[in-house]
Amino acid sequence: MPLYVYEDKRTGMTVEKIMPVAMRDCVEANLRRVTAPQRVCVVSCSAVDPSSADGSVPKALRDLEGGGMSAGAIAKEAGFSVEQLKKIWRTN
Repeated sequence: MPLYVYEDKRTGMTVEKIMPVAMRDCVEANLRRVTAPQRVCVVSCSAVDPSSADGSVPKALRDLEGGGMSAGAIAKEAGFSVEQLKKIWRTN
């Protein structure tokens, strides 16, 4: 069963509940479901060493594109396909 995070409107505190999907909205009236719980992000986002290739290559690609270079031009210069660059970009 999935874990859901709710915010208590009265206190501002968060409440975690493990319940079936069909029951996720059957909670007390003062609870509001949080759409993107922080705990999930912390678990799914792994820290990458910025000096490693896994950390520096995607950042360099983002910097190039942010500087006005198109994905096609970056692919041509780097010798990769646009699809390969997209895959690298999404890794971090």
